[in-house]
Amino acid sequence: MALKTFRPLTPTSRFKVLPAFDEITKKKPEKSLVETKKKSGGRNNQGRLTTRHIGGGHKQKYRIIDFKRKRRGVFGEVIAIESYKEGEPDVGAQLKRMKAEDLKRYGLSVPVEQTKLTGKLTKLDKKVFYTPGFDAIFIPGRAADAGIITAQLNFHDMKVPFLGANGWNSPDFARTDDSSIDGAVFVDGFFVDSPTPAVQDFVARYKKRFDTNPTLFSMQGYDAAKLVLDAVRKGAASGEAVHDQLLTQPDLSSLAGPAAFGPDGILHRPLFLIQIKRGRFIQVN
Repeated sequence: MALKTFRPLTPTSRFKVLPAFDEITKKKPEKSLVETKKKSGGRNNQGRLTTRHIGGGHKQKYRIIDFKRKRRGVFGEVIAIESYKEGEPDVGAQLKRMKAEDLKRYGLSVPVEQTKLTGKLTKLDKKVFYTPGFDAIFIPGRAADAGIITAQLNFHDMKVPFLGANGWNSPDFARTDDSSIDGAVFVDGFFVDSPTPAVQDFVARYKKRFDTNPTLFSMQGYDAAKLVLDAVRKGAASGEAVHDQLLTQPDLSSLAGPAAFGPDGILHRPLFLIQIKRGRFIQVN
């Protein structure tokens, strides 16, 4: 993708470098593929001012990704794998190694020399425009670590979709004012705010009985007890009969959807695909 620079008529335009969209679109990105990005203004979900000196900023948009398409037999390639310790405040060394590995394969690095009105060009006046060659970054672990890593990824120009696991399922993580996690997607075995009627009914009855929200373990215990009771109602009179009946049923009923036991004895059931959008968790599958 070509880059365009600007005449240094103002301090702002002196070092401005933007990608040219001539190869993709003649004017602006396709409207049907982007959506307006709402600003928080430093306020939390209750409208209270939590962070000062945050203005409206420039208007931004983010691209819409359709996660509902069920694609089978599509394989991906892992560019690099880096490890980190829990609570590690700086992962810059790992990100530099990832960028170096990406540049050997699919990444694009274009040096751009800035224009100065007076004086000679120095190293600080030379910028490198980096375009990642990978499609996404998977960050396992806790939400606190993911928040630190995503901010540093954006600093290193690795602005791609972020993927996570159930360690991200923390309300405080979704309500952070850092826009770097907006649009990120993770999976979990249970989502308490799922719009699925069966989940809503289970959550309502659980909260009425125990005065708290159910957890993943509560949901698994409920599913296990329900599967055993259903097997007994269908005529299973012993543990072996319950075992055999559960292994032969192709569509067992669970809160997440149809499930079935594999040959290895592990229950395979759908996961909840959750996206962070405007400070909220939203189920997208």
